[in-house]
Amino acid sequence: PLVGKDIAVRSAAGDYALSGVWPYAWHAAGAVAVRDLAAMPVVAEGRLAKDRVFLDDVTIKALDGQTNLSGEVLWSPDKRWSVAGRATGVNPARIRPRFPGKVSFTFEADGIGFDGKGDYAVAIRNLGGQLRKVSASGAGRIARRGTAWDLENIRLSLGRTQITADGRIAREVHLRFAIDAEDLGLLAQGSRGELHARGNLGGTLADPVVQASVRGNGIRHAGITLESLNAAIDFSSTSGRASKIDIRARDLKYGKRVFKTLSLSLDGTAAAQVVQLNAQSGELAAKVQATGAFSHGAWNGHLGTLDINGNETIHLAL
Repeated sequence: PLVGKDIAVRSAAGDYALSGVWPYAWHAAGAVAVRDLAAMPVVAEGRLAKDRVFLDDVTIKALDGQTNLSGEVLWSPDKRWSVAGRATGVNPARIRPRFPGKVSFTFEADGIGFDGKGDYAVAIRNLGGQLRKVSASGAGRIARRGTAWDLENIRLSLGRTQITADGRIAREVHLRFAIDAEDLGLLAQGSRGELHARGNLGGTLADPVVQASVRGNGIRHAGITLESLNAAIDFSSTSGRASKIDIRARDLKYGKRVFKTLSLSLDGTAAAQVVQLNAQSGELAAKVQATGAFSHGAWNGHLGTLDINGNETIHLAL
């Protein structure tokens, strides 16, 4: 048996055979448990060399489906691994209960090291089937390179919901994205509503560059209710180009807080911006206007106007 504090793979019983000369031919069959997953039948054959093991043909029956793959694992001079194959009839609910269904896809994966801390990449192609009783399709590649994540041609369709992403997420971000969801309930249990968003994210957290548009209706998510949302964002913190933000929301409810209308606008370059906030809650209406500048993750400004009006007894102006 394998020993150690964190054993990733266990097998209570099975058969193993080794024959021939270098590289030896090997065959194995048995029930294999990976971490907290239930034991799964595995039949595999390949070749064993002095510096690597070849996985010529591996069949795994797991997650209500079957996976066939091939690949190799090297331990000298570097620790590397790579696999490729096809999964058929897989039920994601065995791992994520909120996503029952049956999907099939081809895959390729490779990485450095065996401790999960090295660089790796996973590509999914020809994803098809059903999730949560609607058709599902998609493809894409995700790679970790140090502290950076590369997203290549991510495409996911779930019923009338489509998600796309392409770019890099690191200290400096370069990301294009789009979400068209006719029913948010397909993405998150208990949620509902329609959401459409697309745009480009760039720069860093301290100096972002954002171009995006957002439109939503009848949204219910995580205790938040929002009847309508429209936003147009064109913001640059690093150039002399004027930024413009226009966000308008109607019937926003969060806990005991209720806003009939809420709007936020911003105009001007990073060095000279005008921000205006308008809100109406019950009989109260507030208007705030400020001028300031954005620099390295912080907005510093001066309050110019504050007007709060309610019933006949509430009038506040600064």
